[in-house]
Order: sequence, then structure tokens, then C-alpha cells
Amino acid sequence: MGSYMGLCPPDGIRLDNGAMMTPNKYQRFLWECWQDLWENWVPKTCKGAKKKILVHNGDAIQGTELRQVDAVPSEQSQKAAFVEIMKPIIKKFDDFYMVRGTEAHGRTGEQSTEELAQALKTTPEEPTGNHSRSELWLEDKENDVITNYSHHIGFTNSAAYESSAPMRELISAEIEAAQWGARLPQVIVRSHRHRYTKVVIPTNRKSDITCVITPSWQLKTVWSYKADRLRMPHIGAIAIITENGEWEIKRKLYMTPRPMTVEI
Repeated sequence: MGSYMGLCPPDGIRLDNGAMMTPNKYQRFLWECWQDLWENWVPKTCKGAKKKILVHNGDAIQGTELRQVDAVPSEQSQKAAFVEIMKPIIKKFDDFYMVRGTEAHGRTGEQSTEELAQALKTTPEEPTGNHSRSELWLEDKENDVITNYSHHIGFTNSAAYESSAPMRELISAEIEAAQWGARLPQVIVRSHRHRYTKVVIPTNRKSDITCVITPSWQLKTVWSYKADRLRMPHIGAIAIITENGEWEIKRKLYMTPRPMTVEI
């Protein structure tokens, strides 16, 4: 929220001077996808679930720390807009968690994310009492499934190496578990790269282990063009369904609009 290529409600975002920033055509497209996700895909995908948990995995707002011209200049305006769109959504879930993201967006120590998490009354972390956290472990005891959430993951400019960072994450988890005799999470969830990726390591245990990188809710920005000129960000979300001792990752991706071709 707050980026000119990110989410913006149809009525716009109220600026510090009382004016309204209305959505551009790209943001209107994003909002249509956002509405479809929550009105159609999520209810259909989670139908019949005994308990529904919502996790926001970092970078809720664009922030004002970066030198940029493509963002709402007031952080307070960005935060107010984020709270406004999330309040009706989180009411439909049993628990809501917020994971801290990048300090370039959320200020030093991710203060902005903590302020947002407090405003939305997320489930606090023990023993700190913080409403946001750098890492989240969830255990579904009934189905014996453990998931781990954290925002950051290695970035690459090459599509050929998109699986490298999630594979390293899986190997690190295997080594850590073997070294200390700890329980492995079956699903490791990361974000940050704005591109959906899923990497699986087969095991001889009850289930394989998977690292999945979530899609995002921001189209291509001036910073994206520095990283890669041709590849587009992925828009959407994932759902982890646990039932009858099994688990499954489902994903929803929306085709992002590409720049118009100029006929000559």
C-alpha cells in the first residue's frame, strides 16, 4: 500500500493535505484482482475449514525511506489505507499474524509494521508481546503439520536461478534439524521477490518438505526495472490446506498487464 503501482482502494488514499490520490488504471486492475481473491478464490479454497489463519508475510506499505517519486509521500496515509482494507478481511479469520519485512519500507526495526499490527490487533508474540514478528512458526497438531514464515529470501536477476535461493533455504533447514535434533517444518514460506516459486525436496518421512515464495500485490516499479527488464511480478496469494493428516499448497496468480506494443 502506498506505491503508485500497488493497491489503492477505489475511493483513493487520503493525503496529508486532505486531497485524495485516486487509483490509476494499473491500480484499478490490481483492485479487481484483490476483490476476486477475497470474494471468490479464498471462500472457495477454504470452504469447510475448521479454522482459518491469515498471515501477512511482510512489506505492508511502500514507506517513505527510499528515494522515490512513485509513492504517497505520507507514511500515515499509507498506513491508514492499509488498515482500512484489512479490517473487514481479518474478521473472517480465526487468527491474524503479521511478519516483519524490509526496513527500507517499514523503517528501522520495522516500526511501521509493528504499528500496523497493533492497530489491527494481531495475535501477539510470546514472550515479547510484540504484535509483529520476524519469524512465525505455526503447528497444526491435529494434522501434524508445521509451517515456518519469514519475509526475506535471496534475490536473482536470472530466471534460470530462481530455484537456487529456496533450495538453499530447504538445505539450511535440513542441516539445522539434523545438527540439533529439531523438528523440520514441512512448509517454509518466504516472500520479498514478488515472484511465486515452489521447490520441493522428497523425503522418506511422512511428507516432503517445500519452500514456497509468495506472489505480491505490486506491479512493476522503477526499482523492478533495475533488477530485470522483461520478467513481470506475480500477483496473487497462496493457501496451505491441512486436512486428514495431509497438507496441500494452493496458489492463485493473476496475469499482469504488460506494456502496450507500439505499432510502427
